[in-house]
Amino acid sequence: HQSSVYLTGLNGRNYFDVRAMHFDVQEDTPDDNASARSGQQPWVLPSLDYAYIPDASVAGGQLSLNVNARVIRRDELDDTFSTPIQRVPGIEGESGRLTAEAEWKRSFVTDGGLVLTPLLALQGDVDYLNASSASLNAVNQMAANLSEQADMRSSFARYMATAGLEMRWPVLFSMASGSSHVIEPMAQVFMRPNEQYVGGLAVPNEDAQSMVFDATTLFERDKFSGYDRVEGGSRANVGFRYSGSYNNGWGTNAIFGQSYQIGGENSFAAPDLVNVGANSGLDTAKSDYVGLFGINSPNGFAASVSGRFDEQSFEVRRAEVKAAYSGLPVSLSAKYAFIQAQPLYGFTTDRHEVTLGASTHLAENWRVFGTGTYDLQQSLLVKDGVGFAYNDSCFTYLMTYSQSRDLNTREVSQTIGFNLSFRTLGEFGSSTSAIDTIQ
Repeated sequence: HQSSVYLTGLNGRNYFDVRAMHFDVQEDTPDDNASARSGQQPWVLPSLDYAYIPDASVAGGQLSLNVNARVIRRDELDDTFSTPIQRVPGIEGESGRLTAEAEWKRSFVTDGGLVLTPLLALQGDVDYLNASSASLNAVNQMAANLSEQADMRSSFARYMATAGLEMRWPVLFSMASGSSHVIEPMAQVFMRPNEQYVGGLAVPNEDAQSMVFDATTLFERDKFSGYDRVEGGSRANVGFRYSGSYNNGWGTNAIFGQSYQIGGENSFAAPDLVNVGANSGLDTAKSDYVGLFGINSPNGFAASVSGRFDEQSFEVRRAEVKAAYSGLPVSLSAKYAFIQAQPLYGFTTDRHEVTLGASTHLAENWRVFGTGTYDLQQSLLVKDGVGFAYNDSCFTYLMTYSQSRDLNTREVSQTIGFNLSFRTLGEFGSSTSAIDTIQ
């Protein structure tokens, strides 16, 4: 579970958050046992996020500024060396990073309805690392196995400059039945240098370990999930977006497209301590195809189907089918997910997972909820949990209990989380993210 102390501020479009966090594993194994995982969990002292968007335009466009900083300490090395999995998710020792980013963009509309949005971005990092000898040995071993030259440094600075252009052409169709539809062909081009310090496994990857390429991230300028990795090389994203609305209140939406590495080194194919880009669909010059189609109704029902398809054979690499109903007193959700094996990323077999969730209001201020995820391929209940919540005009109290099971070892981890939030004072507690609550 996660314990945290934090301060958050929100003012219009501006955001500030600073927090200290500790991650812990509740397990029967004593801390001094070699197989114990508690020492591998990090202390984050601190993590800082700041986002600022000036009210006034700059050169006719919008300027946005972002600052992110983190300091992480870990008492024990977290690594995996087995065939074919070789990963070093957690460095023993201390590492820190300070990142500042500025982005400017401005949209122009031509007489023909084409929307052109030029973009300029500049990001700079300073990093330091105090790694144990065991960590350096693990990195050297991984580099040797990859036929790379290890280049982990005690400190370094890097930058990424981007010049981009986005082109959209929204076309509106109005039907005799009263429905309206917008089809929007879209293309983006981002020109930038190669990512620095990736070839020698120099960058400890702490906050960009999650990598999901799908329709929702197709048009992102940087598709990494955190600041420790920075997308480099020139890239083009091409596809279309669609939205429809109907007289009866129903709506539809869709996205489909593909991404292309058009110059420089592909960051998603570069060596990484957790192999974050491996089997991602972005690690080739032409990415896999991604698509999504969704519907929503005025009575609280929504459903979607999405997928990632091989760029040559169109074989399904990842697929999700979701359906949800949100209402009173009951809310329900269901999801089926297929994820093809990602051996270099730590998943050696295909995953077929079904997730069900439900929430109901027992009284005016009381709610109970639960969720469960079952892996059809492994015949294993991967995760399950229950919880309850109390909510009134003064405060909200939330408590959860969940279990998760490792696909390979079947080891069970149990988590208890709580959160107490006061309307005017703030909130405190431990993480409840281990259970997918339905509001």
